[in-house]
Amino acid sequence: MSGVYHRLRYRSLRQTARPMVIPKLFRKLAFVVPLGVLVMSVNAIVDPAHLFNFARHETYEEGIARWLLAGFNIEGASNYNDRLMHKYYVAGLIRRPDVIILGSSRALQIRSTGFGDKVVFNHGVTNGNLEDAIAIYELYHTQQLTPTVVLLNLDPWLLDHSHSTTAWQALQSDYETAARRMGLKSSVSPGSWFADQQKYLELISPAYFQQSITMLGRTILLHQTNDYIVTTTTQGDQMIRLADGSLVYNGAVRLRSDEAVRAAAQSDALTHPVAYLDAERQSLLVTFITALQADGVELVFMLSPFHPLVYETWEAADYTTVRDAQSYYEALAHDYHIALIGSYNPADVDCGEAEFYDGLHPREACLQKILATLNQN
Repeated sequence: MSGVYHRLRYRSLRQTARPMVIPKLFRKLAFVVPLGVLVMSVNAIVDPAHLFNFARHETYEEGIARWLLAGFNIEGASNYNDRLMHKYYVAGLIRRPDVIILGSSRALQIRSTGFGDKVVFNHGVTNGNLEDAIAIYELYHTQQLTPTVVLLNLDPWLLDHSHSTTAWQALQSDYETAARRMGLKSSVSPGSWFADQQKYLELISPAYFQQSITMLGRTILLHQTNDYIVTTTTQGDQMIRLADGSLVYNGAVRLRSDEAVRAAAQSDALTHPVAYLDAERQSLLVTFITALQADGVELVFMLSPFHPLVYETWEAADYTTVRDAQSYYEALAHDYHIALIGSYNPADVDCGEAEFYDGLHPREACLQKILATLNQN
Protein backbone atom coordinates (compact mmCIF):
# COMPACT_ATOMS: atom_id res chain seq x y z
CA MET A 1 0.00 0.00 0.00
CA SER A 2 2.81 2.34 0.82
CA GLY A 3 4.35 1.66 -2.62
CA VAL A 4 1.11 2.71 -4.30
CA TYR A 5 1.02 5.81 -2.11
CA HIS A 6 4.57 6.80 -3.10
CA ARG A 7 3.85 6.26 -6.78
CA LEU A 8 0.73 8.39 -6.59
CA ARG A 9 2.57 11.06 -4.62
CA TYR A 10 5.46 11.08 -7.14
CA ARG A 11 2.99 11.36 -10.04
CA SER A 12 1.18 14.20 -8.28
CA LEU A 13 4.42 16.09 -7.64
CA ARG A 14 5.50 15.57 -11.26
CA GLN A 15 2.17 16.87 -12.55
CA THR A 16 2.26 19.92 -10.32
CA ALA A 17 5.86 20.68 -11.32
CA ARG A 18 5.19 20.45 -15.09
CA PRO A 19 3.50 23.86 -15.43
CA MET A 20 6.75 25.43 -14.16
CA VAL A 21 8.54 24.28 -17.37
CA ILE A 22 6.52 26.67 -19.54
CA PRO A 23 7.47 29.86 -17.70
CA LYS A 24 11.14 28.81 -17.88
CA LEU A 25 10.80 28.28 -21.63
CA PHE A 26 9.17 31.66 -22.03
CA ARG A 27 11.95 33.28 -20.04
CA LYS A 28 14.54 31.73 -22.36
CA LEU A 29 12.59 32.77 -25.44
CA ALA A 30 12.16 36.26 -24.03
CA PHE A 31 15.94 36.53 -24.02
CA VAL A 32 16.82 34.62 -27.21
CA VAL A 33 14.20 36.06 -29.59
CA PRO A 34 14.98 39.76 -29.02
CA LEU A 35 18.69 38.97 -29.24
CA GLY A 36 18.15 37.18 -32.55
CA VAL A 37 16.05 40.07 -33.86
CA LEU A 38 18.79 42.50 -32.80
CA VAL A 39 21.52 40.50 -34.56
CA MET A 40 19.46 40.18 -37.76
CA SER A 41 18.50 43.87 -37.74
CA VAL A 42 22.04 45.11 -37.23
CA ASN A 43 23.44 42.73 -39.85
CA ALA A 44 20.78 43.73 -42.38
CA ILE A 45 21.06 47.49 -41.84
CA VAL A 46 24.82 47.91 -41.39
CA ASP A 47 25.58 45.15 -43.92
CA PRO A 48 29.39 45.59 -44.06
CA ALA A 49 29.82 43.37 -47.14
CA HIS A 50 26.87 44.88 -49.05
CA LEU A 51 25.08 41.55 -49.32
CA PHE A 52 21.49 42.66 -48.89
CA ASN A 53 21.07 46.36 -49.76
CA PHE A 54 17.82 46.49 -47.78
CA ALA A 55 18.37 50.13 -46.82
CA ARG A 56 19.41 51.40 -50.27
CA HIS A 57 17.39 52.40 -53.31
CA GLU A 58 20.13 50.89 -55.47
CA THR A 59 22.78 48.26 -54.85
CA TYR A 60 26.31 49.25 -53.90
CA GLU A 61 27.54 48.00 -57.28
CA GLU A 62 24.86 49.93 -59.17
CA GLY A 63 25.93 53.15 -57.49
CA ILE A 64 29.58 52.63 -58.40
CA ALA A 65 28.67 51.88 -62.03
CA ARG A 66 26.42 54.93 -62.25
CA TRP A 67 29.22 57.28 -61.17
CA LEU A 68 31.77 55.63 -63.45
CA LEU A 69 29.40 56.09 -66.37
CA ALA A 70 29.18 59.77 -65.45
CA GLY A 71 32.96 60.03 -65.75
CA PHE A 72 33.89 60.14 -62.07
CA ASN A 73 36.38 58.07 -60.09
CA ILE A 74 35.45 56.03 -57.00
CA GLU A 75 37.68 56.04 -53.93
CA GLY A 76 37.46 53.65 -50.99
CA ALA A 77 34.89 51.21 -52.36
CA SER A 78 35.20 47.93 -50.48
CA ASN A 79 33.58 44.52 -50.05
CA TYR A 80 31.65 44.61 -53.29
CA ASN A 81 31.18 42.28 -56.24
CA ASP A 82 33.23 43.74 -59.06
CA ARG A 83 31.56 41.44 -61.59
CA LEU A 84 28.13 42.88 -60.80
CA MET A 85 29.58 46.37 -61.05
CA HIS A 86 30.72 45.58 -64.60
CA LYS A 87 27.29 44.22 -65.45
CA TYR A 88 25.57 47.40 -64.29
CA TYR A 89 28.14 49.49 -66.13
CA VAL A 90 27.46 47.83 -69.48
CA ALA A 91 23.70 48.03 -68.88
CA GLY A 92 24.03 51.81 -68.57
CA LEU A 93 26.04 52.38 -71.75
CA ILE A 94 24.50 54.23 -74.68
CA ARG A 95 27.38 53.92 -77.18
CA ARG A 96 29.80 51.16 -78.07
CA PRO A 97 33.37 51.52 -76.80
CA ASP A 98 36.36 51.37 -79.07
CA VAL A 99 38.30 49.00 -76.80
CA ILE A 100 37.47 46.80 -73.84
CA ILE A 101 40.03 45.00 -71.71
CA LEU A 102 39.25 41.54 -70.34
CA GLY A 103 41.35 39.71 -67.80
CA SER A 104 42.26 39.33 -64.15
CA SER A 105 43.68 41.75 -61.59
CA ARG A 106 46.96 41.56 -63.54
CA ALA A 107 45.27 43.66 -66.22
CA LEU A 108 43.85 46.31 -63.91
CA GLN A 109 46.76 48.73 -64.28
CA ILE A 110 46.09 49.13 -68.01
CA ARG A 111 44.86 52.71 -68.47
CA SER A 112 42.84 54.23 -71.27
CA THR A 113 45.71 56.73 -71.73
CA GLY A 114 47.62 53.99 -73.54
CA PHE A 115 45.09 54.05 -76.40
CA GLY A 116 45.14 57.71 -77.42
CA ASP A 117 41.71 59.25 -77.84
CA LYS A 118 39.85 55.94 -78.05
CA VAL A 119 36.96 55.15 -75.70
CA VAL A 120 38.30 52.36 -73.46
CA PHE A 121 37.00 50.46 -70.44
CA ASN A 122 38.93 47.98 -68.32
CA HIS A 123 36.84 44.99 -67.26
CA GLY A 124 39.57 43.18 -65.34
CA VAL A 125 38.21 41.28 -62.33
CA THR A 126 39.78 39.65 -59.30
CA ASN A 127 40.70 36.01 -59.98
CA GLY A 128 39.37 36.40 -63.51
CA ASN A 129 39.01 33.34 -65.74
CA LEU A 130 37.72 32.51 -69.22
CA GLU A 131 34.10 32.32 -68.06
CA ASP A 132 34.37 35.90 -66.81
CA ALA A 133 35.72 37.12 -70.13
CA ILE A 134 33.01 35.31 -72.09
CA ALA A 135 30.20 36.55 -69.82
CA ILE A 136 31.36 40.18 -69.85
CA TYR A 137 31.72 40.18 -73.62
CA GLU A 138 28.21 38.72 -73.85
CA LEU A 139 26.89 41.74 -71.91
CA TYR A 140 28.02 43.92 -74.82
CA HIS A 141 26.67 41.54 -77.43
CA THR A 142 23.26 41.47 -75.73
CA GLN A 143 23.19 45.30 -75.70
CA GLN A 144 24.25 45.31 -79.37
CA LEU A 145 27.27 47.37 -78.37
CA THR A 146 30.09 45.02 -79.34
CA PRO A 147 33.42 46.88 -79.16
CA THR A 148 35.77 47.38 -82.07
CA VAL A 149 38.71 45.83 -80.21
CA VAL A 150 38.93 43.33 -77.36
CA LEU A 151 42.27 43.21 -75.55
CA LEU A 152 42.44 39.86 -73.83
CA ASN A 153 45.03 39.78 -71.05
CA LEU A 154 45.96 36.11 -70.86
CA ASP A 155 47.27 34.58 -67.64
CA PRO A 156 48.93 31.16 -67.89
CA TRP A 157 46.48 29.62 -65.40
CA LEU A 158 43.52 30.35 -67.68
CA LEU A 159 44.39 27.03 -69.30
CA ASP A 160 44.43 25.09 -66.02
CA HIS A 161 41.00 23.77 -65.03
CA SER A 162 42.07 23.25 -61.42
CA HIS A 163 42.72 26.98 -61.06
CA SER A 164 39.14 27.98 -61.92
CA THR A 165 37.11 29.70 -59.20
CA THR A 166 33.36 30.10 -58.72
CA ALA A 167 33.42 33.91 -58.51
CA TRP A 168 32.39 34.14 -62.18
CA GLN A 169 29.00 32.65 -61.27
CA ALA A 170 27.80 36.15 -60.39
CA LEU A 171 27.57 36.42 -64.20
CA GLN A 172 26.38 32.87 -64.76
CA SER A 173 23.19 33.79 -66.62
CA ASP A 174 25.22 35.88 -69.07
CA TYR A 175 27.73 33.08 -69.53
CA GLU A 176 24.91 30.63 -70.24
CA THR A 177 23.48 33.02 -72.85
CA ALA A 178 26.89 33.09 -74.52
CA ALA A 179 27.25 29.32 -74.22
CA ARG A 180 24.01 28.74 -76.10
CA ARG A 181 24.97 31.22 -78.80
CA MET A 182 28.54 29.96 -79.21
CA GLY A 183 27.76 26.26 -78.84
CA LEU A 184 29.71 25.94 -75.60
CA LYS A 185 29.18 23.38 -72.90
CA SER A 186 26.85 24.62 -70.18
CA SER A 187 28.48 25.32 -66.82
CA VAL A 188 25.30 25.40 -64.77
CA SER A 189 25.87 23.92 -61.34
CA PRO A 190 22.83 22.21 -59.74
CA GLY A 191 23.73 23.75 -56.42
CA SER A 192 24.43 27.25 -57.71
CA TRP A 193 21.00 28.62 -56.72
CA PHE A 194 21.39 27.29 -53.19
CA ALA A 195 24.91 28.66 -53.01
CA ASP A 196 23.57 32.10 -53.93
CA GLN A 197 21.02 31.92 -51.14
CA GLN A 198 23.64 31.11 -48.53
CA LYS A 199 24.35 34.80 -48.11
CA TYR A 200 21.16 35.06 -46.06
CA LEU A 201 22.77 32.91 -43.39
CA GLU A 202 24.91 35.97 -42.66
CA LEU A 203 21.81 37.60 -41.16
CA ILE A 204 22.18 35.31 -38.14
CA SER A 205 25.96 35.03 -38.25
CA PRO A 206 27.77 36.07 -35.03
CA ALA A 207 30.91 36.78 -37.09
CA TYR A 208 29.00 39.08 -39.45
CA PHE A 209 27.39 40.73 -36.40
CA GLN A 210 30.88 41.40 -35.04
CA GLN A 211 31.88 43.01 -38.35
CA SER A 212 28.70 45.08 -38.28
CA ILE A 213 29.33 46.30 -34.73
CA THR A 214 32.93 47.18 -35.61
CA MET A 215 31.78 49.19 -38.61
CA LEU A 216 29.02 50.82 -36.59
CA GLY A 217 31.58 51.83 -33.98
CA ARG A 218 33.86 53.37 -36.59
CA THR A 219 30.93 55.26 -38.05
CA ILE A 220 29.76 56.67 -34.71
CA LEU A 221 33.09 57.31 -32.98
CA LEU A 222 35.45 58.01 -35.87
CA HIS A 223 32.93 59.18 -38.49
CA GLN A 224 34.27 56.55 -40.88
CA THR A 225 31.86 54.77 -43.20
CA ASN A 226 32.14 51.99 -45.75
CA ASP A 227 30.63 54.26 -48.37
CA TYR A 228 32.80 55.21 -51.32
CA ILE A 229 33.86 58.71 -52.27
CA VAL A 230 32.96 60.11 -55.67
CA THR A 231 35.98 62.08 -56.83
CA THR A 232 38.04 63.38 -59.71
CA THR A 233 41.37 62.69 -57.98
CA THR A 234 43.48 59.85 -59.31
CA GLN A 235 45.58 58.97 -56.25
CA GLY A 236 44.79 58.74 -52.55
CA ASP A 237 45.26 56.83 -49.34
CA GLN A 238 42.56 54.38 -50.43
CA MET A 239 42.17 52.35 -53.59
CA ILE A 240 40.60 54.26 -56.48
CA ARG A 241 38.58 52.83 -59.34
CA LEU A 242 39.12 55.20 -62.26
CA ALA A 243 36.37 56.11 -64.70
CA ASP A 244 38.03 53.88 -67.31
CA GLY A 245 37.60 50.85 -65.00
CA SER A 246 41.28 50.52 -64.10
CA LEU A 247 42.53 50.52 -60.51
CA VAL A 248 44.95 52.75 -58.64
CA TYR A 249 46.22 50.96 -55.55
CA ASN A 250 46.15 52.59 -52.14
CA GLY A 251 49.12 54.54 -50.82
CA ALA A 252 50.46 51.65 -48.75
CA VAL A 253 50.80 49.46 -51.86
CA ARG A 254 51.95 52.20 -54.24
CA LEU A 255 54.68 53.36 -51.87
CA ARG A 256 56.06 49.95 -50.91
CA SER A 257 59.80 49.88 -50.43
CA ASP A 258 61.98 47.85 -52.77
CA GLU A 259 62.57 45.42 -49.88
CA ALA A 260 58.83 44.94 -49.31
CA VAL A 261 58.19 44.33 -53.00
CA ARG A 262 61.03 41.83 -53.16
CA ALA A 263 59.73 40.02 -50.07
CA ALA A 264 56.29 39.75 -51.68
CA ALA A 265 57.89 38.46 -54.88
CA GLN A 266 59.86 35.83 -52.97
CA SER A 267 56.60 34.58 -51.48
CA ASP A 268 54.90 34.48 -54.88
CA ALA A 269 57.87 32.62 -56.35
CA LEU A 270 57.15 29.68 -54.07
CA THR A 271 53.82 29.03 -55.79
CA HIS A 272 53.31 27.12 -59.03
CA PRO A 273 50.12 28.62 -60.46
CA VAL A 274 49.74 26.21 -63.38
CA ALA A 275 49.68 22.46 -62.94
CA TYR A 276 49.06 21.58 -66.59
CA LEU A 277 47.49 22.90 -69.78
CA ASP A 278 43.98 21.50 -70.06
CA ALA A 279 42.65 20.59 -73.51
CA GLU A 280 39.09 21.50 -72.52
CA ARG A 281 40.18 24.99 -71.46
CA GLN A 282 42.10 25.39 -74.70
CA SER A 283 38.99 24.44 -76.65
CA LEU A 284 36.94 26.98 -74.67
CA LEU A 285 39.40 29.74 -75.57
CA VAL A 286 39.41 28.79 -79.25
CA THR A 287 35.61 28.82 -79.38
CA PHE A 288 35.56 32.27 -77.76
CA ILE A 289 38.12 33.58 -80.24
CA THR A 290 36.15 32.21 -83.17
CA ALA A 291 32.93 33.81 -81.92
CA LEU A 292 34.57 37.23 -81.49
CA GLN A 293 36.08 37.14 -84.95
CA ALA A 294 32.71 36.09 -86.38
CA ASP A 295 31.26 39.22 -84.75
CA GLY A 296 33.86 41.33 -86.57
CA VAL A 297 35.81 42.13 -83.39
CA GLU A 298 39.55 42.72 -83.61
CA LEU A 299 41.39 40.72 -80.96
CA VAL A 300 44.65 41.54 -79.21
CA PHE A 301 46.45 39.12 -76.88
CA MET A 302 48.48 40.63 -74.06
CA LEU A 303 50.85 38.76 -71.73
CA SER A 304 51.64 40.67 -68.53
CA PRO A 305 55.11 39.86 -67.13
CA PHE A 306 55.99 38.48 -63.72
CA HIS A 307 58.48 40.04 -61.33
CA PRO A 308 62.06 39.15 -62.38
CA LEU A 309 62.67 37.24 -59.15
CA VAL A 310 59.54 35.14 -59.68
CA TYR A 311 60.33 34.33 -63.30
CA GLU A 312 63.99 33.56 -62.58
CA THR A 313 63.04 31.28 -59.68
CA TRP A 314 60.62 29.35 -61.85
CA GLU A 315 63.18 29.02 -64.63
CA ALA A 316 65.88 27.81 -62.22
CA ALA A 317 63.50 25.18 -60.88
CA ASP A 318 62.78 24.04 -64.45
CA TYR A 319 59.13 24.98 -63.94
CA THR A 320 58.18 25.08 -67.61
CA THR A 321 54.38 25.23 -67.56
CA VAL A 322 54.25 29.05 -67.67
CA ARG A 323 56.65 29.00 -70.62
CA ASP A 324 54.48 26.32 -72.27
CA ALA A 325 51.39 28.52 -71.81
CA GLN A 326 53.14 31.44 -73.52
CA SER A 327 54.19 29.20 -76.42
CA TYR A 328 50.59 28.03 -76.79
CA TYR A 329 49.24 31.61 -76.83
CA GLU A 330 51.86 32.64 -79.38
CA ALA A 331 50.94 29.73 -81.66
CA LEU A 332 47.25 30.51 -81.26
CA ALA A 333 47.84 34.16 -82.14
CA HIS A 334 49.74 33.10 -85.24
CA ASP A 335 47.09 30.62 -86.37
CA TYR A 336 44.20 33.07 -85.90
CA HIS A 337 46.06 36.19 -87.10
CA ILE A 338 45.84 37.92 -83.73
CA ALA A 339 48.29 40.58 -82.56
CA LEU A 340 50.19 39.50 -79.44
CA ILE A 341 52.09 41.89 -77.20
CA GLY A 342 54.04 41.36 -73.98
CA SER A 343 55.71 38.36 -72.40
CA TYR A 344 55.72 36.56 -69.06
CA ASN A 345 59.48 37.06 -69.04
CA PRO A 346 60.06 40.64 -67.79
CA ALA A 347 63.41 40.81 -69.58
CA ASP A 348 61.60 40.48 -72.91
CA VAL A 349 59.65 43.69 -72.26
CA ASP A 350 62.35 45.59 -70.34
CA CYS A 351 60.47 45.67 -67.01
CA GLY A 352 62.73 45.76 -63.96
CA GLU A 353 62.06 45.04 -60.30
CA ALA A 354 61.04 48.65 -59.61
CA GLU A 355 58.11 48.26 -62.02
CA PHE A 356 56.15 45.75 -59.92
CA TYR A 357 53.90 45.94 -56.87
CA ASP A 358 54.64 42.32 -55.93
CA GLY A 359 55.51 39.12 -57.72
CA LEU A 360 52.46 39.04 -59.96
CA HIS A 361 51.25 42.60 -60.61
CA PRO A 362 53.23 44.94 -62.87
CA ARG A 363 52.96 48.69 -62.46
CA GLU A 364 51.37 50.98 -65.00
CA ALA A 365 54.76 52.05 -66.40
CA CYS A 366 55.63 48.47 -67.34
CA LEU A 367 52.28 47.88 -69.04
CA GLN A 368 52.53 51.19 -70.90
CA LYS A 369 55.79 49.98 -72.46
CA ILE A 370 53.97 46.92 -73.75
CA LEU A 371 51.04 48.92 -75.09
CA ALA A 372 53.48 51.17 -76.92
CA THR A 373 54.59 48.19 -79.00
CA LEU A 374 50.96 47.71 -80.11
CA ASN A 375 50.75 51.31 -81.23
CA GLN A 376 53.95 50.87 -83.22
CA ASN A 377 52.57 47.93 -85.21
